[in-house]
Amino acid sequence: MEINYYLNLASFGEITTFLNANYNKENKLPKVALKEYLLALSSQEKILKVFRMLGIEEQVLEKHVNDLLSLEEKLIILATQLLKGKEVILNYFEKGLNEKERIYIKRILRKLALDYKVKVLVFTNDLEFLLGFVDKIIILENQEIAKTLTNKEFYNESIFKYIDRPQIISFVKKCHLLGKKLDNYIDISELLKGLYRL
Repeated sequence: MEINYYLNLASFGEITTFLNANYNKENKLPKVALKEYLLALSSQEKILKVFRMLGIEEQVLEKHVNDLLSLEEKLIILATQLLKGKEVILNYFEKGLNEKERIYIKRILRKLALDYKVKVLVFTNDLEFLLGFVDKIIILENQEIAKTLTNKEFYNESIFKYIDRPQIISFVKKCHLLGKKLDNYIDISELLKGLYRL
């Protein structure tokens, strides 16, 4: 399916996720000197402004793409997309990141959507990565919209015929069956606080 189809379903200032989508464009950088590549896209002034926005240190600009750390590479991919416009399209972007890096990327994407009104599209099937972070989830089945929901609707049983239930939701549901009074948490740190209060 063409990217314009997905772009039309998303809004500026919001993070929209597509589950079960057939979108195969990878987020990759060419294997070249980073400075040369980025200067072909924009001015050094704009590049440094985007770097500051994403928390990228200026000296990263002097690296070769092959020398980037995993998180640096993901941030440079974001930077290149921002240098091209106000839309960020990420395809299984969370792969290869540890939990701390995933949290950092989520904060950056949330900041881009809220503070800079960027349209953020995330293609993934990793529901654990999405919990408490996206604004809208569009579940596709045979490339047709099967369900649209917000992150507050993760406890709606009807969605689990399309996707696997996240572990945190399974855990909270089991607690409810055992008679424990827990809120419907989607954030692990909030769940731990709730368990501590029991």
